Amino acid sequence: MDEATSTRPRWNRFAILLLLALGALILGDLSQRMADAVRLENDLVLLRTEVASLQEENRHLASEMDRAQSDLFVEEWARREAKMVRPGEMLVVPVPADGDALATAPSPTPAEPAPEKWEIWVALLFGG
Repeated sequence: MDEATSTRPRWNRFAILLLLALGALILGDLSQRMADAVRLENDLVLLRTEVASLQEENRHLASEMDRAQSDLFVEEWARREAKMVRPGEMLVVPVPADGDALATAPSPTPAEPAPEKWEIWVALLFGG
């Protein structure tokens, strides 16, 4: 009987250790699943925001398309950009008089020449 009672505590310890190891594995898996769920929730919020933004842009582009296909828009473009006129109309383009000086943009000052590669390395290595 001594032998039977001495093996019983070993099996009990082994069963407890096995259950603890199994519990640790289950808790680790549960923790990983919870982290994945949080990440997926964050991705869901981000994607919903992006979808809403793209839907708004789509609505804006659809309204621009409708406006661009209207006769009024085409007529405005033809007059303004293409300088077209209707039959019977005359195109008038204002030209400055000879005495009027046109506003001239100041000429940009020349930029310093780019440093040579060796100068960059010297500056990086020696701080100068």
